[in-house]
This record gives sequence, structure tokens and C-alpha cells, in this order.
Amino acid sequence: MSCAVLLRRRARYIPPAAICVALAGVLLVTPSTHAQIDPFSTRSGLEDDAQGPNRIAQGTDACSAASLSSPLSIYEAVNRALCSNPTVRRSWANMLLNAAQVGVAKSAWLPTINASGTRSRTTDAQAVSGPTFPDAMIRTSDRYAELRLSWVLFDFGQRNANLAYYKRLLDLAKASRTDTLQSVFGQTAGAFYAVWTAESTLGAAKDAETNAERSYQLARHRHMAGAGTLNDELQAKTAWQQAIFERTNATGALKVAQGNLCVQMGVPVQTDIKVDVDAGVQPDVNFKSSISDLLELAESTNPKLRMARAQIEADEANAELARRQELPTVSLSGSLSNDKSLSAFPRDTRTAGKYIGIQISIPIFAGFGQEYHRQASEAQVNIDREDLRKAELDVASAVWRSYQDVVTRTANLDVAAATQQSAQEAYEVASKRYAAGVGALLDLLNAQTALSAARRQVIQSQADWRVSRLALAFAIGTLDSTRWDARAEAP
Repeated sequence: MSCAVLLRRRARYIPPAAICVALAGVLLVTPSTHAQIDPFSTRSGLEDDAQGPNRIAQGTDACSAASLSSPLSIYEAVNRALCSNPTVRRSWANMLLNAAQVGVAKSAWLPTINASGTRSRTTDAQAVSGPTFPDAMIRTSDRYAELRLSWVLFDFGQRNANLAYYKRLLDLAKASRTDTLQSVFGQTAGAFYAVWTAESTLGAAKDAETNAERSYQLARHRHMAGAGTLNDELQAKTAWQQAIFERTNATGALKVAQGNLCVQMGVPVQTDIKVDVDAGVQPDVNFKSSISDLLELAESTNPKLRMARAQIEADEANAELARRQELPTVSLSGSLSNDKSLSAFPRDTRTAGKYIGIQISIPIFAGFGQEYHRQASEAQVNIDREDLRKAELDVASAVWRSYQDVVTRTANLDVAAATQQSAQEAYEVASKRYAAGVGALLDLLNAQTALSAARRQVIQSQADWRVSRLALAFAIGTLDSTRWDARAEAP
């Protein structure tokens, strides 16, 4: 049902100049190009969201075609990944989309003005047979212009609920972008440390090959001098060849890891890259963070939890909108028109009109569709609450697991270092004893193998320590640049 209170007055003539001025005013406030404007400042502060990884990618030339640094730092690797990853760019576009939707919702408080006009010419020809009736031709010209105004004055909170809905969707998009940035950050860091591990492992394999070759040459010289046996020489040669085999495998593993890192950074997969294995943060065995503090921090910062909460708030606003749509709407409407028709006298007419009124729209019955819409919106809120609970459990589990990994990896650092030290000393002793002719070759080869394994263990423990710290930061939701600078190897 629609009730209207109308105030209407006819005027004999409205000058065309007045309508032209009104139309010009409308055109002046309408953008004439496709350049983006933001009168409601909906995009303000979007770049400040996801401060950490988002800020890393700003103000740098990481997306340029300049050659990669050598050695490559993890800072540059993450920069390039954030610039080139299509998921990151998509998350930014999604955030702009939701910001624009907020602008659409805010525009509902402003009036709408529409202009329309026509201009036509009509020619009618009439031929009449007979000597006393001449042919006739009538030409008519018509010009019509109209300006219409519509302005919602009061809607019992429908616009507020609609705006709240789109604001929560924007918050959801912001949290989703943060999650995307941190995911790309973590994936790139993992790929970087895989290269770091592969390079370090290759270095250890080369050292092991050198030691094995030295042992072989020593056994060969002893055999040639008659102080050793052919069996010792062949065993040492076998160990040397095995070391060559390990070095070849390590070279291949490095190439694979380099290719994966190139893919993450968006550079050609065949690009030859090297990482800095010495710079940046070094292993620290003093890890004393409280798991309770970390869980509490995750509750407030984890983007997955922020996404779940924003989804609840958005659907609550949508449910409120469904309830508000059952209430009346009060609008102001008006028009200004001018109609000028020119033809043969006396048919020339000029008509001008002004109209202004208050319109009240009251929903009466819509086939129960609105009621079911409200019920569906409220049910969706209940679903969202369960999704939030599941996200909280998942985050708590991830933080707990990552925390225990960090504790374990931190403790392993000292163990691995002590193992390498003992293996190094044992190898030196066995090498000297065999060179002096008082030791067995088997002791030397065993010590040689143990030293190689200990070095790989140290490399792996250091890589595991770095990756576990990143995994914990990602689980908490703090994988950002709060404690990051270009000289650091890890946050």
C-alpha cells in the first residue's frame, strides 16, 4: 500500500534557461571521465591494514625488472612474492570492491536527481481529391525537458543496517587480505629456507667429498708404500664415490629448491639464484615465551578469527536489515518540467509544471518471502558462530603445535652443535691415527661418515628452527614486519 501527501502547483511557463542551468549543475557534479573518485573516503586507510607484510611490499622496487641481488635476502624474496602473486593482487581488488559497496550504501542518504528530455519534429501531409480542396501540410515541433528529485527521508533504520552489513564485509575483506599476505609470506619464507638448507647441505656434501678424497689418497699412498692393503684403498675409494653421489644429489636438490623459490617470486624458473646463508638472525636457544600469552595474542590478532568475527557481524547486520525492510519508508519526491509544442496557429502550446510531495510506502504482504528471508538470515548467524568456534579451536591447536615445535627445535640446536663438535674431534683423531699407522681405516671411515651426518643435522636443525618460528608467527597471526628490517633474515 502506498499513501501519498502531495503538494502540486501548475505554472504557465518555465524558461528553458532555468532547466538548462539545472542540468548544467547536475553535470558539473558528475565525473566526465572514468577517473575514480571517492567522495565518502571509503578507500582511505586500506593500505594501512595488514601493516606488516603489506608495508614490506610498499616503497620498494621489488616488482621492477631489475636483476636479483646476489646473494638474495629473504626480505627481497618476500617483496617480490608479494608484488607478483596473483592471490595478493586479487585480495586487493576484493578489498576495493567491498569499499565501493560501502560507498553505495552511504549514497542512500543523498537524493537522486534525474534529467530527461526529448525533441521531435513531425510533418503531416494531407491530399484531398477534388477541385475545391487543396493539399495540406502540417509541421509540428515539440521540446520537452524534465528534472526529477527523489530523497528518502526516513526508513526506520534500513539504510543503517545496510551500511553496517557492507562495512562488516569490508572488515572481512581486510582480514582476508591480511591472511593472504601472511600466507604468501610464509610460503615464500619456507621456499627461501629450503634453498638455504639445500645450499648449506651442498656445502657440507662438498666438505664430506673433500674429506673422503683425502682419506682415499691417504689409503692409496699407504698401499703403494706397502704399509696398507688393497682392501683399505678400495674401501676408501668406495666411500669417496659415495660422497660424490651425495654431492650430486645435493646439487639436484638445490636446483629444485631454487626453482620453487623462483616460482614463488614470480621470476623465470630457470633463474640462477643464491641466498645468503650467513646473514640475518642466528639461532637462539633462549626461547621463553609463554604459551598462555601466545594463545591470548592469537585470539586478538589472528586474521582467520578476525574473518570469522567479521562474517558474524555482517550476517547479523543482514538479519537486522531483513527485519527493517518490513517497516515503512518516507520519501520526498518532486519534478520540474517544461513542454513546448510549436505548430500552425492556433495550436502553439507551452506547458510548465512543478511537483513536490511526500510519499509513504508501507509493506503489507509479500507472500511470506520477507519472513523466510529474516529466518534464513538468523540461521546464517548461528552457522557463523559455529564457524568461529571451529576457527578458534583450529588456531589454538596450530599455536600449541607450533609452540611445541619451536621448543623442540630450540632444544635440538645445542644437541646438534655438540654432536658436530664431538664428530669433528673424533674424525681428527681417527685421521691422525690412521696417518700414523696406528689406527684402522674402518675407524676413519666411520668417523668420516659420522661427521658428515652431524654437519647435515646441524644444518637441518637450524633450518627447522627458523621455519618453526615462522610457523608459530603465522599461527598466531603476527607474521609481519613488527620486528623486521631489510638486514634481518627472519622476523
